[in-house]
Amino acid sequence: MFKFKEFEKVLFKDNPKYERIKTSDLHDLVALLEKSASPNVDAVGKEMKRIKKDKWKKYARTREYLLTEFPALRANLINFRTKTLAAGSAGAINHVLVWDSDSGDMDDLSHLKVREHVSWGSADPAVAPYVISEYKGGGNHYGQGNAAFTPGNVGQGDDTHAALGPFSPEVLKFNGPGVLKYEMDQVYELSEDGGSSWKAIPKSTFKIVRVASFEGGKTKLSIAKGGGNGEKIANSTTI
Repeated sequence: MFKFKEFEKVLFKDNPKYERIKTSDLHDLVALLEKSASPNVDAVGKEMKRIKKDKWKKYARTREYLLTEFPALRANLINFRTKTLAAGSAGAINHVLVWDSDSGDMDDLSHLKVREHVSWGSADPAVAPYVISEYKGGGNHYGQGNAAFTPGNVGQGDDTHAALGPFSPEVLKFNGPGVLKYEMDQVYELSEDGGSSWKAIPKSTFKIVRVASFEGGKTKLSIAKGGGNGEKIANSTTI
């Protein structure tokens, strides 16, 4: 239950001299919160939107307190989509993803984190000798290194898939017959609680397929990616 006195303590931390001299831009919002033990969420949201962004910078703790008390007022990530899906150098695929805030202000998504979740099954026995150890059996990963997640307010994620991928240097010794094929599933996820829990973003599921073959005395590495809203692309390189 919302407690005005607790809210007021936070308010005065942001501005110890609140309304000692002049009426604050937060006056109507504070008055609304004070008159009811159970403030109407929609009314609170309406008053908060009347307050300019620059003013909220001064009352950042106050705003965060209200968003914690009334989580329905937090902005949501919408329109997750592919900006570009293009062939890169050395057979790679470069995938740029973007999204919007339903509030119209990307800063309102600063409480969110976005990441990729890649999963794969056990490699086919004929393929296993040519892949890195962690990819011989089934597994998952959730982003790599400094790119483990992207803050929601950034609004864009850059995802590069190398043609070599799970294959080890041993693949250069493969001379057929046939091909080596390795499939991975990818979905993009978001967290609203700092990373404690994650959920899949709608229409963000992709399949990544890599194929190694021996053609004309050289190793050919091919990669294809498809999914999302129907986008797809393929690329290859010869070594």
